[in-house]
Amino acid sequence: MSTIQRVRSIFEQDKGGSYSNEYEVKFTFSSSKNSELISSYSAAGYNVNNSSDGAFGNMLLMCDEASLPGQFSATSEVDGMFTGRLIQHPQAKLYNDFRLSFIMTNKLLPNEFFDIWFYYMFPEYKLNSSTPLQYTDYTQRAERSNVTSLRYYDNCVCPSIEVRKMYKTQFAPNGGTSGRYYLVNAYPYTIESVPLAYGASTLNKLRVQFRYEKYYATY
Repeated sequence: MSTIQRVRSIFEQDKGGSYSNEYEVKFTFSSSKNSELISSYSAAGYNVNNSSDGAFGNMLLMCDEASLPGQFSATSEVDGMFTGRLIQHPQAKLYNDFRLSFIMTNKLLPNEFFDIWFYYMFPEYKLNSSTPLQYTDYTQRAERSNVTSLRYYDNCVCPSIEVRKMYKTQFAPNGGTSGRYYLVNAYPYTIESVPLAYGASTLNKLRVQFRYEKYYATY
C-alpha cells in the first residue's frame, strides 16, 4: 500500500479529518448552588436551563471561537543527581486557561450575560447596609462610596462547561461526536475590552477567559 493510500485509509477509517468549526458549547448551572445567580439571569431574560431557545441559546449560538482545554506540568529543579546537570521533575498538574469568543449583536447579549455573572461574584453594597444592590439598580450602583464584596466560591462557579467536538455525517452537520470536554467549577476571570473605532466596519467580538479546577474528557 502506498503512503497516499494509507493516509486516505486512515481518514476513511477515522471518519474524516477534524475541522475547527465543528463544535458547540454548553453551560450547566446548579439549581441549588447557583440559585441566586440563576434568579439574576431570569430577571434579565436569560433562561439558563434552556440552551436551545431564547437569549441564552442565542448567545451560545454566536460563540464563534472556543478551545479544547489543555494541561501542563509544573516542575521543580533537582541539582546534584548528576554532576553539572539540573533535572526538572514534574511537580503538579496544571490546566491552561479556557477562552470563548462571541459575535456581538446590537443587543450585546454576551456583554450583559457575563456582566451579570461578574456582578454576582462581586456585589456592591451601600455603606452600612447588609443588602446587596440589585444589578438593575443603576442609580444606586453609580455611587462611588459603594462597597464591593465577594460571594462564596461554590456559589460563583459554574459546575460544568461542556465543549462538544463533533463532525458532519450523512444525516446532520453535527451528527457525530468526537469527544466531550467538561470543565469543572469554571468562572470568568477576564472579560476583555471591546475596541471601537472609525474606519472599516467589522463585527464586534467579546472574548472571555475562564479559570477552572480541572477538566475531563470522554471520547
